[in-house]
Amino acid sequence: MSETRDGDGSSSIPPSRLIASLLSGAWRQMPPAPKLTTAELERIAPLLIKSGGGALAFWKLRGTPLESTTAAQDLKQTYRLYTLQAAIHEREIAQVIKLLKPAGIAPVLVKGWSVARKFPEPALRPYGDIDLFIHPEQFDKATEILSSPEGRKFFVDLHKGADHLDTTPFDVLYERAQVVGLGDETVRVLADEDHLRVLCVHFLHHGGWRPAGLCDIGLLVESSGASFDWEACLTGDKKRAGWVACTVALAHQLLGADISETPITATAANLPRWLVPAVLREWNNPVSIDHVVPPPLAKRLSHPFETIKAIRRRWPPNPIQATIVMNGAFNNWPRIIYQAGNYVARTAKFLAKLPGTAGSSQKT
Repeated sequence: MSETRDGDGSSSIPPSRLIASLLSGAWRQMPPAPKLTTAELERIAPLLIKSGGGALAFWKLRGTPLESTTAAQDLKQTYRLYTLQAAIHEREIAQVIKLLKPAGIAPVLVKGWSVARKFPEPALRPYGDIDLFIHPEQFDKATEILSSPEGRKFFVDLHKGADHLDTTPFDVLYERAQVVGLGDETVRVLADEDHLRVLCVHFLHHGGWRPAGLCDIGLLVESSGASFDWEACLTGDKKRAGWVACTVALAHQLLGADISETPITATAANLPRWLVPAVLREWNNPVSIDHVVPPPLAKRLSHPFETIKAIRRRWPPNPIQATIVMNGAFNNWPRIIYQAGNYVARTAKFLAKLPGTAGSSQKT
């Protein structure tokens, strides 16, 4: 690497590379020692906190000289917050399961706690919505229940089957799912093979912007064991299997995940040239325009020039996200075709919402 460190411990190493270095192996019970200076840690601590990697970073800093730094103490506060959130999240999942049970709805829990339970501590992973795969025939009923006053207490993201995250039929995922204990309840979680595939697609669908998401993948790969069925994980569409293989290879290249006992070693040596740089660009800016909630339509319409500028700022789209949305292949071909297609589709979707257009829901 051409980047260097100065005498005061600062460096020209991009923040994304420093983040990758610090989070390398951070999901392990005994992570490797960090290789950062105090100045470098101060540079990336805010980015880690914003992107959900703060607790994992602190886990790796424990017991090292860096633990006493101001930046590490900021990360420790994130770790403490996640500890509280983990306990609350577990209770809320159990309550949602109880709410759905009388209607005969048995969802499959994905992401969130179903991954966090595999970490050395559940507080090492950030929590968001409760993501549930629902049988397509039960989706409307589940939506109705969770739209009730009792259901609205919880932030639940319902997916009709696996939605865009997987092409495997819900019944197959359900049959392979594991039943695990959660407080005084039980909940179904995806089989490890299915979960790894879903997590990889989710990471790519969001453009690879969250380093903590790649830590999830590193954890699942390293905890897979001899019984893990890689053929089942990479089953189905060849293109999607390529997505999964590339994401696992990313976890190896950027975060040091051990893939020596997997069939991914060849992929890791031949990743598309554009892929690693695309991920690192996202890690340099964890709150980029692709990951913020857009302002209300009425507000955008009152500032048309700002609207035009916002549309222009979205070019070029994230090449990873564009490839996934356009169902493209991960290879060394330029991404411009996928980016152009994704940009046109997104712009058309935006314009269709404008009053007076054919796609507008407003009545005249």
